Amino acid sequence: MRKNKAKFIRRMMDSPITALLLNIGLFFLFFIPAVLLSGSDFHNTFTNIIVNGVAVSVILVEFVKFIAGLMKKKLDNRLEESEKTTDDYPDIIKKYSEHEKIKEDSFSKNDYQEEGFFMKIKNYQQGDDIKPEVELPALVTCVNVDGEMKLKAIDSPKSYVLPDLITANVANIMQAHKTSKIENYDTIRLDDATFDKDTNELTLYTSRTCYYQMLLTNRCMDYEFATKMTVRSAFEYRKKILPLNKSKMGNQIGVEGLILTNDGWALVEKRLSEKRTTWRDKFAQPISLSMKKDGLELVDDEVIKDTVDALSIKIKGMMKKYLQDTFGLLMDQHYSFDANKNFLGFERDLLEGGKPNVYFYVIVDMDHLQLKEVLEKNGRIPNLIKKPEDLKRKYYLYPFEECFAITDDMVLAMKMDRAIRLYRTDDKIHWTKFKMLLRKCGDGLYKKECGESFLGCLSFYQMCKDRIDKEIYAKGNING
Repeated sequence: MRKNKAKFIRRMMDSPITALLLNIGLFFLFFIPAVLLSGSDFHNTFTNIIVNGVAVSVILVEFVKFIAGLMKKKLDNRLEESEKTTDDYPDIIKKYSEHEKIKEDSFSKNDYQEEGFFMKIKNYQQGDDIKPEVELPALVTCVNVDGEMKLKAIDSPKSYVLPDLITANVANIMQAHKTSKIENYDTIRLDDATFDKDTNELTLYTSRTCYYQMLLTNRCMDYEFATKMTVRSAFEYRKKILPLNKSKMGNQIGVEGLILTNDGWALVEKRLSEKRTTWRDKFAQPISLSMKKDGLELVDDEVIKDTVDALSIKIKGMMKKYLQDTFGLLMDQHYSFDANKNFLGFERDLLEGGKPNVYFYVIVDMDHLQLKEVLEKNGRIPNLIKKPEDLKRKYYLYPFEECFAITDDMVLAMKMDRAIRLYRTDDKIHWTKFKMLLRKCGDGLYKKECGESFLGCLSFYQMCKDRIDKEIYAKGNING
């Protein structure tokens, strides 16, 4: 309802009739008091106002137009995310209903399923009014259950080519991102994937795309760029999402992941109103980046070697730089990382037309208070805490498993009575409370305060929980 009201107000601001009514209203607002105060006849007063009052009227009109423009810009910013991709989870799940629901034994061991299964989050709590699980509009296609899977790439320098329909409507489609801050760069596209059960090797067939091409396809699936025409209605209208090797989308690889402490706490980010193109005003996972060509240190037409170690080494280097630049965390000093062992799996986001995302986790060799100290001392957070009220993002540490509290009316509730907000207040811990939730919508659920990939992180954690918890326990004993 609130979204519909915002759209109505924006349409009114765009209307020439609204502008005309404003002009007429302002004129009479100025004219009638002038007549009453002048005491002269109507004709002379009218003439004087026309001659002498035009400047005042023009100024008033321009002022009102300026205020209206600011309001419209704010509404555009608020509505942009929901206009690019739908936030109606049950509608998307229903649309692609021919994909199977995930079962307990769907990924009981390392495996890859081309068509995938609907992702879900299980509830750890029990009760009559508590839902046992939440289904998400994403397809789990691969899970590294035991941590023994080996990553390999068959890489090509060839560039992805946009479909003709997209090319012909580039200007209209880019309007979907008009309030976003955008910088183009070369990225890695996932063309296909295969899994060899005998060698435990997951092979990713990759090529090149760029961020703009992803914005024109995956990131605006539901934006109406022509009358009753969207990217989804043109390319992904079937009951099943197309397999990767037939997909027409940009399909750049997203890299998502968790940062956990050795006492079972997790770092989470709350994105505010900055001009990002994803997850505005939502909670998100701390590891979130696209797989860039530069990030893998590939030059010109250089490709990733087709050996088992080559891709994992490239990913390790990318993760090392990201965690150091972003949070001041140093590999081998604060944490260890093996791209194969720390790989959780990958899924395809149905909201974004089957865009592939690979998931990892990092367990630091610190408890949550030690991590807080390192982050505030070494990371980018010190650059943001001079004026906490100006923060574009907020960061929290919280006991990880407390997030799994799924109830009937607040199906993913994070009751963070023990959460720690990361910024300094007289060198004391700042305690706060917040919650992250999915609300009911018809017979299903839709996102409200969580980014899709954060929910994906929670789901992958549950699927690989046994080995992750063992690693956390082992690190806690060593460091405790």
